[in-house]
Amino acid sequence: MHEFSLAEGVLEIVLDTARDNSLTSVADVRLDVGKLSGVSIDAVRFAWEFLSNEHDLTKGAQLSVNEPPGRGLCQHCGFDGPIDNYLRICPSCGGGGLRFTSGEEFTVTGITGE
Repeated sequence: MHEFSLAEGVLEIVLDTARDNSLTSVADVRLDVGKLSGVSIDAVRFAWEFLSNEHDLTKGAQLSVNEPPGRGLCQHCGFDGPIDNYLRICPSCGGGGLRFTSGEEFTVTGITGE
């Protein structure tokens, strides 16, 4: 389950940021997990709850997740719009030159603490 490794990476970022900013506790961690990222948000939440409760700084910290939609750009016809699946086939022309421009991100976007 790669989501456990992702949650470990998030925890490392949060702990480093908390220490660098002299936080004594973390209340909320915000993530962007794109709809095309292939990441199970439920699995990340499960791993986060387990891992975050092992540290005094993050014990009880909530995980807030934003899911940016997928977007793509077709190199054949110029289509630039929403994508709702993992296929790299343009919904406009049917060509295989679709490049995802958003929706694959997995990013820590904010940390709230004291």
